[in-house]
Amino acid sequence: MKRILSIVFLFGYVYTYANDGVYFTTGAFLVPTHESSVSVTKEVLTITIGKDDLAMVDVYYEFFNPDEAKTVSMAFEAAAPENANYNIGKNISHPFIYDFKVEMNGNPLQYRNALVVSKWDDGRKVIGKDITLLDLSEWKHEIPDDYYDLPNALYNARLDSVVYADYGYMFEATFKPGINIVHHTYNYKMSYNIAYKYCVSYWLTPATRWANHRIDDFTLRIKNENDIDYFIGNDELFSASPFSFAEGRGDVYPFVDEYGIHCTLAVAHSNDAVLEWHAKNFVPQSDMNIISVDNYLPSQSIYLDARESKVVVAADGGQYRFIGTSGENYLVVAQDFGLIPKNTSMVETFKAENGQGILTIKVKDYKSVRVRQSPTTNSEVLSIIKDRRGEIPVVLKCLGLAEERDDKGTFMNYWYKVEVDGKIGYVRSDLMAWDAINPY
Repeated sequence: MKRILSIVFLFGYVYTYANDGVYFTTGAFLVPTHESSVSVTKEVLTITIGKDDLAMVDVYYEFFNPDEAKTVSMAFEAAAPENANYNIGKNISHPFIYDFKVEMNGNPLQYRNALVVSKWDDGRKVIGKDITLLDLSEWKHEIPDDYYDLPNALYNARLDSVVYADYGYMFEATFKPGINIVHHTYNYKMSYNIAYKYCVSYWLTPATRWANHRIDDFTLRIKNENDIDYFIGNDELFSASPFSFAEGRGDVYPFVDEYGIHCTLAVAHSNDAVLEWHAKNFVPQSDMNIISVDNYLPSQSIYLDARESKVVVAADGGQYRFIGTSGENYLVVAQDFGLIPKNTSMVETFKAENGQGILTIKVKDYKSVRVRQSPTTNSEVLSIIKDRRGEIPVVLKCLGLAEERDDKGTFMNYWYKVEVDGKIGYVRSDLMAWDAINPY
């Protein structure tokens, strides 16, 4: 005799970025909603960071069913995007998930798309519990003017009510007695922020909802086809064993950043490099974020508008950007990542207002900048500095920071003090990128 139960393929929640970035969606573990006897015995999670802003996810599962065969109602729930310029009323399939496929015991599973109610608990999105499908003959993206309209909002005129929706992929499957193999693949567009090019987030904690409340044998594999390395934020859930490059060449730097967050930086030295982590009886206590290292790289204050930064000053006078502490060393970067012993160096805070650091044009936005005699746009132009594509940028030493105020004393702008062609002048701060060290 077959029994009916429900389990969920789901996407979890990830950082949202207000207007400073775009959140598309995220990945997560296969989750049961009612099942209590099936255990997850093995998972091999492979995440590929693509060149084309896509994350490719390939998950191999082995589940153990101790009972007789069961017909299983399954759903893959994908969180709706934010700040992504889309309208949930146009299509019931997720706009940023591609090539969604599920095979169970070698057989492909057919699915249908649906919109489901977005659930919230204490301001945090809850994915994969109490899935409620929305009747689109009643719930429509036609929001009255007196409601706050969001891209994933739907309105029911009969109930005069608004709900927020996520995307669901619905299908049926059969669990046979004993071991069942599920192979799940999909691609999705990676989120991004002004501080970094990509963020790949993945929910691991839902694994504890299975009967054994853990993954008996878990392997994480990360491949990177992108031109920017990555770090794994808040990596304390991986403390049971170290990361290593199972294929290719690379370096792994565990570190604690200046905010006390444990992270792992992975730097690949070959195109075939694959970072790997493996553990038995894995009980994830938190979730995973894979983030590009843009905000740690020199000359990336263009994204942060920073005017101060921590610097490691080595015994030989060398200066390096401080990233965090790694055992008895500081993790740093100048042109490359590396370790500097703590006992032969010190950490200082360099500030633009103290006449420290260097300046380059924000080439992403500007090609030339005027240097003026005084810190105001009304003063004489002393010189013009230009960016030349393909050449090393013009680097100016920062001599200090000045404020521009109007006749009433109201603050207008910050200006950097510089020296050009033997003359002291000023450049407006929003045109220039400040950096604590000179990486050129």
